[in-house]
Amino acid sequence: MHRFFVAPEKLLEEEGVLWARIEGDDAHHIARVLRLRPGASVEVADGLGTEYTGTLTEVSPSEVRVRLGAPRPSLSEPAYRVTLFQGLPKSDKMDWVVQKAAEVGMAEVVPVTMERSVTSLTAAKAAGRVDRWQKIARSAAQQAARGRVPVVRELAALDEALADWRRRAPDGLLIVPWEEERERGIKSLLQSAVVPREVGIVIGPEGGMTEEEIARCAAYGGQACTLGPRILRTETAGVVVAALVLYELGEMGG
Repeated sequence: MHRFFVAPEKLLEEEGVLWARIEGDDAHHIARVLRLRPGASVEVADGLGTEYTGTLTEVSPSEVRVRLGAPRPSLSEPAYRVTLFQGLPKSDKMDWVVQKAAEVGMAEVVPVTMERSVTSLTAAKAAGRVDRWQKIARSAAQQAARGRVPVVRELAALDEALADWRRRAPDGLLIVPWEEERERGIKSLLQSAVVPREVGIVIGPEGGMTEEEIARCAAYGGQACTLGPRILRTETAGVVVAALVLYELGEMGG
């Protein structure tokens, strides 16, 4: 069944019946690409963890009306909130990172400037990129049948991003994969203690993280670990670590 995110303000109650109004690209997709007609069933999610089964009543390329059934909590969201701090990569690699982060089940993606970041963005250009990444996250979450849309935060410096997260997650586990770490693996890290509901993952850009940046992560409770003898690309590492974390916590079907 096709799924669509509808902002809570687009959910309307009329005479005891709950309706959703789908507009923009999604309405065009329903009418012109999927060619759905009145009477077809769809799933509607509010992006905040509640979803509905609905029936199309009116369909046009500009607006689609959906009569909704009873609300229910989404069962597809992980019980753990995983935040990815991604060192800003080159070109359009961040598009891929955001897409896969949404698919695998991450709650937030924070693009971070680091010492070895090759790409630099002006404030205006960064804001435009964040808008683009948020749309990618929404589309990927919709395709993955998620109940929430991951948040893509504004581009930030490493210390700023970690300080903000630590204020919101004082007991969170901060994982820092680093190619120079030789002793502690990610499995032993995850099995060494009860994992809290908030997990952060810090990934460096193409050139990796400096020792100073590793030390700064440690100041915020970051724990370095190795991912084994192979070196992963920056756009691959965060998704792999998130999948390993969620698998170990029983959130990947195991």
